[in-house]
Amino acid sequence: MKQPKRANREIIQAIMEEADVKIARAYQMIEEVKRSKAVDVRTAANYVAAQLGVDVQKRKYGLTEVDKEKLRQLLGGTQPIIAVGTVGQKGKERTQVIPVQIGSRVTETLMLTPGFAKEAVKMSRVYSIVYVLENSLRHLIKRTLEDKYGSDWWNKATISSDTKTKVEKRLKQEDENRWHSRRGSHRVFYTDFNDLGAIMINNWSEFKNVFKKQHLLQTRFEEIELSRNIVAHSNPLPDNEVKRLELNFNDWKSMLRESTRG
Repeated sequence: MKQPKRANREIIQAIMEEADVKIARAYQMIEEVKRSKAVDVRTAANYVAAQLGVDVQKRKYGLTEVDKEKLRQLLGGTQPIIAVGTVGQKGKERTQVIPVQIGSRVTETLMLTPGFAKEAVKMSRVYSIVYVLENSLRHLIKRTLEDKYGSDWWNKATISSDTKTKVEKRLKQEDENRWHSRRGSHRVFYTDFNDLGAIMINNWSEFKNVFKKQHLLQTRFEEIELSRNIVAHSNPLPDNEVKRLELNFNDWKSMLRESTRG
């Protein structure tokens, strides 16, 4: 039987839904994989869908045995990949696929047990969520307060003296160690996670359309920060905490979507 070369429509639709993108972006994602992996467009589409968490084995997606074998070969030797959203222009989300490849031989060479390879893959996924969530909040704050106060918003918005002192101290440390790469181009990138929540609460009139109620924002920040601090110190999270973090991340994406629709 001749193998079809076009991407399955259901697969394209699944990519659009899971990545929350329009068809043009879905095809762009597929094309990027097609070029980077040197595969046909159908295999590239199946790969993107699988990495977004779509169960491509379902009958409705119509994968043939040849499709499945190509996908297995493409996935061979790599660990699961997470697709995460980050805030882009006008609050829209951009989805990026982040690969993770850690094998047991690597961990053994580093004098770690093979079990660390499995744990490393699990925690790399968690780190990706924390990284995107935290920086998404920084970009939201920067863009929102710039719209209100202009480019000098850091000095005009309500930001605690403790936060400003901490940031200036970190900037000074970077100036003293110029050989090291810098955190970012704006002071907001030198803040801690708990500073971000405080900035939004102190400037609540600008952020209430996203979070609706302050106590909900505070509760979510407390939950996320506990997990974030564990991950930041290279310690594993139990499965229930990973699920809670994922739920908070998904809620964050939903809140952004709702706020931009309004």
